[in-house]
Amino acid sequence: INNFLEMMNKRAKELHMPGTKFYTPNGLPDAKKRDCLRTAEGMALVAERLLEYPLYLEFSSSKGGKIRQMVYASTNRLLGKVKGVDGMKAGSCITVSCLRDGRRLLLVLTGFASGTDRNNCATQLLEWGYKQP
Repeated sequence: INNFLEMMNKRAKELHMPGTKFYTPNGLPDAKKRDCLRTAEGMALVAERLLEYPLYLEFSSSKGGKIRQMVYASTNRLLGKVKGVDGMKAGSCITVSCLRDGRRLLLVLTGFASGTDRNNCATQLLEWGYKQP
């Protein structure tokens, strides 16, 4: 795990992700209660890079499934509810990929008191974004 974390933090620096420090590979707080540090800009940068890997988008656009013996369920409540949303989600913040009519938008939101408020704002921003020329 420590070697993997070193690689994650090294890659974050290579991608110029400001204010980013990973303490766990899954993004949850570690045993010392240290939370991974990320910025909206950094999440947008990593999301943009992840789109280069079709397999990642395939997994993140799924509402759930099974990989070998592991069953998983997406926590991205915008999948299937907001036209074009095809993936991504991270913790209490949200990073969304949305594709409509050949145009992709990436959206990163943080700092919401509830997932419902966050998802409502994300939906409104995506609708606004697609109305822009």
